Amino acid sequence: MLAEGAQRALNATMLANPYVLAGTLLIGLAASIYVMSKNTDAATMAQESLAKSTEKANEAMSGELAKIDLLKSQIASGSLSRETRNQKLKELVAISPEHFNALTLESIGTRDGKKAIDDYIQSKTKQIQLQQLEADLQESIKRKLDLQIMVTKIVQNH
Repeated sequence: MLAEGAQRALNATMLANPYVLAGTLLIGLAASIYVMSKNTDAATMAQESLAKSTEKANEAMSGELAKIDLLKSQIASGSLSRETRNQKLKELVAISPEHFNALTLESIGTRDGKKAIDDYIQSKTKQIQLQQLEADLQESIKRKLDLQIMVTKIVQNH
């Protein structure tokens, strides 16, 4: 108890000194800046990783989007026979029965048709992004393990 009181008195005396107070504030500020920069670096890396996975997902989807657009325009085309348009609709449904099974020749050009296609594109893009992020995570874990093995070998050799 006596030591606690003495410590409080010392702290009060030191903080009453303007130089000690300024030094304490400076150290606190420096520590805050350091922590903030570390968090900003981590956030920047996470954002870059997400942007990279989004770009790869868009690249992977470009061919499929072109195919969907072509099928959609063929289905809506008045110059093709009904039989051909039905065949193109079946091809579209085969891409994702979950999303396109309810589409008909008449509904493909409506808001419901657009929503079904947009929902599929969003779902597929998220799936590809998730796969890319999982692959990045696996690569990161592998690099970390390789570094740990290397450090262990170095420590054992010295």
